[in-house]
Amino acid sequence: ALKVSAPPLTPSESPFFVRAMLSAFLYVGPQIQALCLSHNPGITAFPHGCCDLLPNLKSLTLSGLALRELPEAITALSSLQLLIADKNLLSILPKTIVSLTHLKTLDLASNAFFEPPPTSILPSSLQSLSLANNALATLPPTFLQNQPNLFMLDLSGNDFLVSSSS
Repeated sequence: ALKVSAPPLTPSESPFFVRAMLSAFLYVGPQIQALCLSHNPGITAFPHGCCDLLPNLKSLTLSGLALRELPEAITALSSLQLLIADKNLLSILPKTIVSLTHLKTLDLASNAFFEPPPTSILPSSLQSLSLANNALATLPPTFLQNQPNLFMLDLSGNDFLVSSSS
């Protein structure tokens, strides 16, 4: 199993790194099981073309980037079990994330979610979900519907509205 971590980059270094990374993935991509691109403010989008080159990836860490979205092509990461995308600017998830049938842990803490992702797009394999430190105020009544394996839900650090029934 090959694990890859990227060093912190400046925004001017990022395009060169992404091109070099894609070139390297052409050769070793199938061997990579864990990829960490965290704390690289120069990476503002998940590099196009990466997903198809990482068929055996089980762990993807994208913490502290400036990501506004995850690519629809994330479905190519069919072996993915752990996705950490905390401390970004995410406010929605691609609907295709439901096809990640091996995904067990999804960390979306400290992003820009005003409402939770619809459970209809969350894989039923999910065991742990963190939406801590977002801007959630309410949860729909159907929020945990279709999540039979979920045993850890972190909603701390949100400003939930509490209604009092009179």
